[in-house]
Amino acid sequence: MIAYFPELYPDELLYSGVARLCNRLGFSHHRFVLKDLFRATNVSALIDLPRNIDQLLSELPTQNSMACDELIDNHTLLPFYSPFVTSKRLQEVRMLMKRGCQSPVQMTLGLTRSQVQSPDSLRFCPSCQEEDVEKFREPYWHRGPQIRGFEICPKHQVFIEDSSVERLIREKTSVFRCASVGQKRKLARGISLTNPEHHTLVRLAVNIEWIVNQKTLFVGARPLQKIYLNLLKERGFTTCNGRLYLERLLAAFYQKFPDRLLRRLHCQLRVRQETPWLIRLIRTPKGLQAPLRHLLFIDFLGYTAEEFFTCVAKTNVPYRPFGEGPWQCFNPVCSKRFSRPIKRVTIRHCFQHKEGAGIFSCPNCGFAYRKLISEALTNRRWTVDLGPMWRQALKDLWNNPYRTIREMKEILEADALTVKRHAIRLGCNYPRHSHSKSGTQISTSK
Repeated sequence: MIAYFPELYPDELLYSGVARLCNRLGFSHHRFVLKDLFRATNVSALIDLPRNIDQLLSELPTQNSMACDELIDNHTLLPFYSPFVTSKRLQEVRMLMKRGCQSPVQMTLGLTRSQVQSPDSLRFCPSCQEEDVEKFREPYWHRGPQIRGFEICPKHQVFIEDSSVERLIREKTSVFRCASVGQKRKLARGISLTNPEHHTLVRLAVNIEWIVNQKTLFVGARPLQKIYLNLLKERGFTTCNGRLYLERLLAAFYQKFPDRLLRRLHCQLRVRQETPWLIRLIRTPKGLQAPLRHLLFIDFLGYTAEEFFTCVAKTNVPYRPFGEGPWQCFNPVCSKRFSRPIKRVTIRHCFQHKEGAGIFSCPNCGFAYRKLISEALTNRRWTVDLGPMWRQALKDLWNNPYRTIREMKEILEADALTVKRHAIRLGCNYPRHSHSKSGTQISTSK
């Protein structure tokens, strides 16, 4: 057990705490730290997902004692990946971080194949740096700036800056650099309030910060795919059967996120001949898709991360473009017309209008009508089937010689041509001979 370990600050990386220890104790070589803290020299100084944490905690003084899960949730970047992986994979990664020594955490999580790479160096917010020095008398490495996509500090609305500490050089995997050495004082660069790309980066940073601070946030890749499809259906980017309007979706996505911004975030849609990552998010998930891309897609759908994961993802309401129901029957001769007898709606693709439509069929009278999803809130509809009750009413009225065509139109709520056409189909006499109220015979052949 070591005699001293610095207390970790709020939102500080575990890497940062070890680096501050090295700086204060003046270790000549950082492998000595790995040997004393982790009882191994083959443990790399991983910045985002450190390993063998159980061994580290067993070496800490009693005043520094904390639960392993608490340290992982508050001082590593695992919470950033938690909502987007399966529960089995998440438990496996968490166990490797606790007890793994040589096991590749990044490979298990699927990060080695990701095209969204971590920043080349450790990063910091100049304004946060000043606040840390004022409050704690020293700066430290925060979690958020080390994530690709966290380009602006949401608290101070200034850009994140690179430090002199590189993170991708293999020869330096056992080196711990504290923030007081790596963070050079820089003037904070504010954002432009008139630049829409800056507003997008602020929203992304807010979403990243919110996710990193969640301790038990989990959804899973497959449930997310189903939620995404439902939301795309509501916005008209798929057919009612889930077939994607690819060009329409890509055009709308590019309209909100220009290619220059996507390249900056390593999220460009067209890379060589590969399937666009936007499509891979929606299709059956195979491996981990970069969390940043999920957040871009959630922002495209019009949600913040907090709104999406606390409301949309938890409720997971099935696709109901026409509301909950029940729905009204518009058959004028139906006895349950005003009691909303229709309990179910069938969603089908309308080839005439090239979009989804709902088929509403009354179980009482058989009357059926169709409404387009894009016109769900309007009164526009098309009759699909008048139903046996309506046809029987027409037949009875037609065979009544004292009923006129005008009266039939009013009772059946149909025009004269429709009344005559359906009467012929039902085998009624045509032309019919009706009697006026005075008893005079009238021909209705015209």
